[in-house]
Amino acid sequence: MYKIVLASRNKNKIGELREMLAAVSGKIDFLSLDDIGFEGDIEEDGESYEENSVIKSSVPASYGYIGIADDSGLSVDVLDGAPGVYSARYAGEHVTYTDNNEKLLKVLENEDNRAAKFVCVMSITVPTDSELKLPAQLVDEELSAYASKRCGRDVKVITVRGECHGTILRAGRGSDGFGYDPLFYFEEAGKTFAEMTHEEKNAVSHRGAAVSKFIDVLKLIFKEEKKVLTSKQRASLRSMANGIDTIFQIGKGGVTDEICRQIDAALEARELIKARVLQNSDYTAKDAANEIASAIGADVVSVIGSKFVLYKESKENKQIELN
Repeated sequence: MYKIVLASRNKNKIGELREMLAAVSGKIDFLSLDDIGFEGDIEEDGESYEENSVIKSSVPASYGYIGIADDSGLSVDVLDGAPGVYSARYAGEHVTYTDNNEKLLKVLENEDNRAAKFVCVMSITVPTDSELKLPAQLVDEELSAYASKRCGRDVKVITVRGECHGTILRAGRGSDGFGYDPLFYFEEAGKTFAEMTHEEKNAVSHRGAAVSKFIDVLKLIFKEEKKVLTSKQRASLRSMANGIDTIFQIGKGGVTDEICRQIDAALEARELIKARVLQNSDYTAKDAANEIASAIGADVVSVIGSKFVLYKESKENKQIELN
């Protein structure tokens, strides 16, 4: 289990990110800045969304953690991209969402062109001495150098960008969401972001687009860092499996997210587990084993009849020494 810090104190953002990153949460223990004891303020003085995102994800990296952060904002066409990186403080320091919205409406009062886009850039910053290694082809070397200078240690950085295009209304609509959501009208849905449910917004938003790309990056990262078992190691694990009990059963409900979470937790504690597929399941043992292994980053050691054995190296509770 890797401890990765979501570098934000914005509870709305943290909640959304945790919810949308749930697809890989079986491999990651997500922490906040408060969890690692960081009490200061992060000065977001970058000149782009990418730089500001990296500034934030570099803070956990300076503590030796893997950092994830996003920087998002509203870019209005007729304002040459403003408020942009200043979206959160458009009306000044320590202002409310209402203050920012009122200023934007005032600035656009006589404008007919109200086209705009929300932008979200997500970054992951990893200390080079971490066990987690980033795919070299995705690393941004320029931003890595920028981040290394900011956090005082050698790090590598990957960023992704998501955008959503819409229109700024002349008055706010809706009570959900936050920031500029009440003013941002998404034509395809016929609603502002503040009129959408969380699920509707996540499906089309700039953050949803960025998170979708980011999940693909995380899956690639964890796929690359996973060690391939040798035939000798597999034989050793099969021998060990002969002496363990079956502790999971896959029944009519099939392979669910909850089953995957339970098996992943068991593997964290034991590293080797045996499961079986019941007769009332639509799954074969092979299909169940492969689907679970893919979801949680485990290895299929063997499939015999209705039973299968999975192995996953535990970072914190290592028990099995493989030669």
